[in-house]
Amino acid sequence: MKLNYKLLGITLSLLLLFSTGFSFAAEKVYKLKFTHHMPETSFAHNEVMVPYCKSIEKATNGRVQITVYVGQSLCKAFDAWDCVKAGVADMGLFSHGFAPGQYPVTDVMSLPMLPFKTSADQAVALCDLYDKYPEVRKEFEDVHIAVFMICGPYFTASTKDKGRIYSPDDFKGMKLRALGGPPTTTTKLLGGEPMLIPAGEVFSSLDKGILDAVAFPPDGHVAFKVGEVAPLFNKMGLWSLHQSFVMNKKVWDSMPADIQEAINSVSGRKGARWVTNMWYGHGYDQEWEAELERLKKEGFDPVVYTPAEQQIQTIREKGAMPVWNAWVKDMEKRGIDGKEILNYVLELAEKSQ
Repeated sequence: MKLNYKLLGITLSLLLLFSTGFSFAAEKVYKLKFTHHMPETSFAHNEVMVPYCKSIEKATNGRVQITVYVGQSLCKAFDAWDCVKAGVADMGLFSHGFAPGQYPVTDVMSLPMLPFKTSADQAVALCDLYDKYPEVRKEFEDVHIAVFMICGPYFTASTKDKGRIYSPDDFKGMKLRALGGPPTTTTKLLGGEPMLIPAGEVFSSLDKGILDAVAFPPDGHVAFKVGEVAPLFNKMGLWSLHQSFVMNKKVWDSMPADIQEAINSVSGRKGARWVTNMWYGHGYDQEWEAELERLKKEGFDPVVYTPAEQQIQTIREKGAMPVWNAWVKDMEKRGIDGKEILNYVLELAEKSQ
């Protein structure tokens, strides 16, 4: 019996074609666009967001590939949420403070002077809060949350003329650059004068005496060279802000379970701790120490100090706890048990110590 080589060749070709086609279907590559507003030269871009996106590519064996668009080149900072929701971007960084009033329940994590040991602990606690309370999840139902993070803590740098801050009395009359909302309320409760001044104008405002002090997270103090005009750094955390890496919900839902699982392996609580620690915690220590060394070499005489715990508690009782109570009352008006939620957050904070 003669072998029909022509028929055999056609059969093998068809088998190869179909098997290759099935392989391609199984190995579909998702090409995503990630938007953020930080400069291309920033620590946040190079040491946080790009590595996070690379970790997704690695976890998915290249089946997800991400192009990062920097400096508002794809979406404006204030529009990032809507851009991701609409699919203009597939993923992105969104600072929730850009949409005041949109996350009233989640804002429990922006209450001043919450006693978490680190911002990374607070970010993981936000994940716990999201999992536990449907009222929190509802505020994010338009997108898929990849990573929660905490921006902060914001701590003060004061001018030499104003001096160090150890008590509520030291805040009296202080012209402090503070954000709107709870930070403004806290500043007023402590007797200070809140000033909402753009970050780019802080240096000149301190230099001209328009400001006595500024509250920034560590990267803000470094980026704007605050120590050259306000070299007295009080490491007591005044407040923090919550933000997130979000993903378009349709894109997320379109992905097979194994890719979702791979992305989750570098996101969620693990991502919250890594991203927050890298951006605002120990990952930034080298940049912070380098800035202090630069200030010393150039004769600006920086001083870093932290008030005693009892002094911090006195400031908390006067400037923070009334804000906590006001938030609870606001939740009650909305039919939400704010006291239970706040107590849960404070329990998580205690466990972090």
